[in-house]
Amino acid sequence: MLIVSAIQALYIFYMFNLFKTKYSFNHPFESLFVKNFNFLKHPYNSGNYENKICKLGNIYAYFLFLWLIFRNFISIRFKLYIKNINSIIFNLTFLVSLLMNFNAFLYFLPIYILEKKYSNY
Repeated sequence: MLIVSAIQALYIFYMFNLFKTKYSFNHPFESLFVKNFNFLKHPYNSGNYENKICKLGNIYAYFLFLWLIFRNFISIRFKLYIKNINSIIFNLTFLVSLLMNFNAFLYFLPIYILEKKYSNY
């Protein structure tokens, strides 16, 4: 399971921090976050070749990276806690990315589906 988690962690890190594109997918509610909070600003319909994730998303990718690796080294007797924490992290990430940045949501969706369908956590 560590190999799968490592691949997921690298994917999240790459997509949220390094991936650049000129295509942007947005919904109307994103403009509320983009305009009002500097830390949440991300390119909104810019058409420029750039990363489409805000600073908060960049930092959060580090957290997800660490969690995906770290969860494999926690004792088996804490399995129930890990399962609950994992569920909270992935469901909140799913919801928040859907509301705040549709690009982040699309990048995160494959990981979310894998976690829901195949995860032992």
